[in-house]
Amino acid sequence: MKSIILKSVFLLIFLIFLSGIASAQVRFYEKKIFVSKNDTLRYLLLRNQKSNEKVPLILYLHSADANGRDNEKQLTHSPGIVTGSVFREKYSFYFIAPQCAPNKSWVNARNWDRLKMKKTASSQLQLVKALIDSVILTNKIDEKRIYVIGASMGGFGTWDLICRYPSMFAAAIPVCGVGDINMAKYISNIPIWVFHGEKDARVKVQYSRDIVKAIQKAGGNPRYTEYPGLPHDIRDTVYNNAEIWEWMFLQKLK
Repeated sequence: MKSIILKSVFLLIFLIFLSGIASAQVRFYEKKIFVSKNDTLRYLLLRNQKSNEKVPLILYLHSADANGRDNEKQLTHSPGIVTGSVFREKYSFYFIAPQCAPNKSWVNARNWDRLKMKKTASSQLQLVKALIDSVILTNKIDEKRIYVIGASMGGFGTWDLICRYPSMFAAAIPVCGVGDINMAKYISNIPIWVFHGEKDARVKVQYSRDIVKAIQKAGGNPRYTEYPGLPHDIRDTVYNNAEIWEWMFLQKLK
């Protein structure tokens, strides 16, 4: 009994710690609500535009543990590096972080195993696409430099988005996600950097290996980083790697 109580206390402390991280970051963002076809999507917007010139747009898709309606939880495991003074001084950009509604998903999937893309995008991903279009229309966005990054459920969403709209994204960074190998030929021209933990017990590492091979077979040249011995949650390891951001900002639609 004592062991169970201690574990519960440690879990509570950890959750409070994560909540504190999100709360500390949220001050950099504008809280927004996007409405389309009588449906609502909450999102956070970080503007880092130093001049009147057009800037890149980064879309971040969170994992399933951040679903909700508070419009803050999606920052719990988000790329906190983007709020740092060094990062903001180096890059100009817009960063949007939508929050998936409770009991919904970026992708219509079962048990995290999805090898064939659904004909229609999930209601949440449809909202995300409409949000991107709206942000582009109402702000000075460089449409040749739109990027998407996401882990776990967000990794699924990243693959799904670029497969549905391959001409929209200049680069994608899916982390521990699953992509439809049958769609590889449609995304072979997109610069993609794939990440996965070798010991991932939630989303099999083989899925990333397979989609990377499929894209290569279709003539593409995706980058693939597999972390030996690491489990499912590699978000912070990936997001805090300055190299991925340097690589991403270099990518541009032709």
